[in-house]
This record gives sequence, C-alpha cells and structure tokens, in this order.
Amino acid sequence: MTSFVEEAAAKEGELKTEIAGLEDDMVSDKDALASATSMRNEQNEEFAAEEADMKETIGLLGEALVVLKKVQFVQKGTQAEHDALVQVRSIVQRVKSP
Repeated sequence: MTSFVEEAAAKEGELKTEIAGLEDDMVSDKDALASATSMRNEQNEEFAAEEADMKETIGLLGEALVVLKKVQFVQKGTQAEHDALVQVRSIVQRVKSP
C-alpha cells in the first residue's frame, strides 16, 4: 500500500510538471498566433493598397490606349478631324488651368 501511495505521489508530481509545461507552451503559442495575426493584417493592408494602386494604373492605361487610338485615327483622318482634336485640346487646357 505504501508503494502505491509513493508511486501515485510521484505520478502526480510528474503530471503537474507536464501540465505546467503544457500551459507554458499554450501561452507561447497564443503569443505566436497573435504576432502572426498582426503581421498578416499588416501584410493584407499593404496588399490591398498595392492592389488598388495597380487597378487604378490598369484603368488609366486603358484610358490612355483609348486616347492614343483616337489620336492615331485623327492623325490618319481628315483636316476636319484634326481641327476637332485641336479644339478639344484647347478646351481641356482651359478646364485644367485654374
């Protein structure tokens, strides 16, 4: 009976030590998770900003292509079309200037 009590006490001490180690591991894992989540959120914000910038750039490039196609058309077009482009350019310049 005494040996059983001694074995049980030893096992209890062993388990308490293991539990303490596991609790430390849990705290460490929670800290690592919080750190990783924070880093991921920062990276996501950076990605979203970069993605928005790229989408805007793609849109502007598309608009530029349309304008370039019109300019190419006008350059190949008649004198009346060329005069219309000059007129549009002067209107745009007046609107742009304060």
